[in-house]
Amino acid sequence: MSASERREVSRERTGREGRGGVDVSRRPRLLLPASALAPPQAGITNVDEPLRHYRDPFEGAPLAYIVTDAGGRIEEANAEAIRLLGLTPRFVGRKSLFDYLPVKDRHLFREALKQRMVAYAPRRWVSHVKPRNRQPVDIAVSAASIMYDESHVIGASWVLQDISGLKKAEEDLTRARDELERRVQERTADLEASNRQKDRIVEELRRANEAKDEFLGLLSHELRTSMMLIYGGIKAVRRMSGRINEQETVSLLEDVEQETDTVYRMIEDLLNLARLELGEQLTTEPVLVQHVIRRFARSFGESRPEREIVVDVSDELAAALAEPTYVEQVLRNLVSNVEKYAPPESPIELRAAMNGGAEIIISVLDRGPGIPEEERDAVFERFYRSSQIPKRVRGMGMGLTVCRRLVEAQRGRIWLAPREEGGLEVSFTLPVARDGSGN
Repeated sequence: MSASERREVSRERTGREGRGGVDVSRRPRLLLPASALAPPQAGITNVDEPLRHYRDPFEGAPLAYIVTDAGGRIEEANAEAIRLLGLTPRFVGRKSLFDYLPVKDRHLFREALKQRMVAYAPRRWVSHVKPRNRQPVDIAVSAASIMYDESHVIGASWVLQDISGLKKAEEDLTRARDELERRVQERTADLEASNRQKDRIVEELRRANEAKDEFLGLLSHELRTSMMLIYGGIKAVRRMSGRINEQETVSLLEDVEQETDTVYRMIEDLLNLARLELGEQLTTEPVLVQHVIRRFARSFGESRPEREIVVDVSDELAAALAEPTYVEQVLRNLVSNVEKYAPPESPIELRAAMNGGAEIIISVLDRGPGIPEEERDAVFERFYRSSQIPKRVRGMGMGLTVCRRLVEAQRGRIWLAPREEGGLEVSFTLPVARDGSGN
């Protein structure tokens, strides 16, 4: 028997019996035996031609196919497997697949060698390999055991898929998702803030509309009352001039004058408030407030001789940076409140003093009923009237609102404080003028 014939007989016996002389022809094979995938031998054309049909798809497959023995040694590897692992073809049959795996994942590969693909055995998982002289590569792994019989594993077939591109796409997708979630959260927060702002604006508009209605009602009432008194007084003087004495005529004309002054101050307050709310800038200048206070007190005493007014102001006050007409209007509004609410026999006190070197404090003091602590901020709001005010007392609740706006327009502050022996002290500040230019 020739040498080639002996090799053919040996190959047939190996294919029929397998290793150890046991017939494994009934065992399912996931890949052809190594002899089928080996390079064709010269002179055996009747066997090599059919095997080429298996060898060509194996070598040209886009996935990495590897066959190992029971210890993990690589017996067969196609071209993609050699590229993926960085194998040198001559090391096929000498290198272990485990040499290319992370230590933490080797148990999964060993399980694939030890067990059939039962329910609890890993069928497909993700790992990575470390090719020679290259960075690790993410892979998806599928494995199937090659069994000698029902209880003995003699090897395994492996399919490795390079998923680096998929992992990168997954990471990009995760980043895009996170960015989208961040933007959605930002937009949601912006929308919620916009809704809250819208709700605030709607509420402010509602309150403004209510305030407007209240204001129009109060203004109509005050103007109608004053105009009726003015009209009635003038009409009475004209029609009864021959039937009333001079004293009665003077009294009627004083009433007309007082109501005319009330209407004038009401209109003046409204105009000043409107100008300030429209953002009109005040032109301030150095002002000697002691002169403004004394001039106001003298004018008030002439028009209200029955009312005592006490002035306590030093001549040594520095010049304030202010608008003198507005300072006088603040004093007029505050003193007008004292006239309405304090006993007529009690004096009205005007004081002014330095508060350090930066500002001057001006105060109007009375012995009236005062204002409850919980209302001391609210009384500066427009149209607010304290619960301490008798209903018979006329007014629109604008006096202190105008005072606050005028004082703040001059860079000052205004507040209320109770007096120890009863009554109220209303104080406001004005900044000191630093030089002749008023700065």
